[in-house]
Amino acid sequence: MKETLTNPGPVRQSQPMTTEKPQDKASRHATLLTLIRTRRLGTQADLVEALQAEGLEVTQSSVSRDLEELGIVKRKGLYVIPESAASTHRLKSITPVGTNLVILRCESGFASAIAAEIDRAHIADIAGTIAGDDTIFIAIPGTKEQKNVVDSLTRLFAKVN
Repeated sequence: MKETLTNPGPVRQSQPMTTEKPQDKASRHATLLTLIRTRRLGTQADLVEALQAEGLEVTQSSVSRDLEELGIVKRKGLYVIPESAASTHRLKSITPVGTNLVILRCESGFASAIAAEIDRAHIADIAGTIAGDDTIFIAIPGTKEQKNVVDSLTRLFAKVN
């Protein structure tokens, strides 16, 4: 008996597994927070479409994870940002470092939401914030301003302590 082999088609090379870069996640989180603040979005499909329109590659499952990580909730059929990301006890510490830096630590995935909250507070002595996954760097002009920023952040997140 003669065996006939059929051509299975092109052989697929396995793709290397990629891990998400922290800045990609932070950027996606920041964009998601901005979209939820500025638009009326009621479904994950709406969020996926809006994020894709901003040039981000997302899926429903990645958006679902982001919503959970950021503590975003649905009220009256629309996604909303909780009143305070830190008030849900996501903020762990506020630490002055050197003379021009304050570092905040939080639970994984919440740095973008907390940094956005800090930015919305418009604290005068803050030069800028950079959020990673669980850490926020806050740049300040000097030692005097550092104490003012620590005091302002402590007041802003008083519900945490």
